[in-house]
Amino acid sequence: MVLGYGHIGRKVTKVGKCFGMTVKAVKRTPEEAKEIDYLGTNEDLHNLLPEADFIVVTLPLTKKTRGYLGEGEFNMMKPGVHIVNVGRGPVIEEDALYEALKTGQIGGAGIDTWWNYPSDQEARSNTAPSDHPLREFDNVVFSPHRAALVQEFEKERIKDLARVLSRLTEGKDVDLVKIEEGY
Repeated sequence: MVLGYGHIGRKVTKVGKCFGMTVKAVKRTPEEAKEIDYLGTNEDLHNLLPEADFIVVTLPLTKKTRGYLGEGEFNMMKPGVHIVNVGRGPVIEEDALYEALKTGQIGGAGIDTWWNYPSDQEARSNTAPSDHPLREFDNVVFSPHRAALVQEFEKERIKDLARVLSRLTEGKDVDLVKIEEGY
């Protein structure tokens, strides 16, 4: 299951489909999507959570997504579900995730985002990513926003820059930014 069906969510879907997975997703606004098994809205979240074996969070942090997954949502999930967060830390309630890992409700977590960020260069060496000792679990993997650092990343960034410049010279919108939504 993919939470957030934007650019990253679509890429996650492609990877899941390559592995023969049934992929379902939720997003804020409905749309037609042929490459996915089911695309619902946020209102479908609670109906879909009990079906998921893997959940990938790609959501931005907004007023509406802060705490999107909390104790109630974790209790709806299959025991042993695995969660990967490549969005923003506070989209998942930190306390609830810790408890769900402690009880085994969550079978594992891959976290490419933090809840706490260093305020300056000096604080980098002593700012823990979470207020909880998530490192005590052998089924949790942390990385500080490094999921995108793959071999082809720079080539894709250059292609994206070319796309942006092309759209600008054509007088078209570059990207849809919704400040009122928080991103």
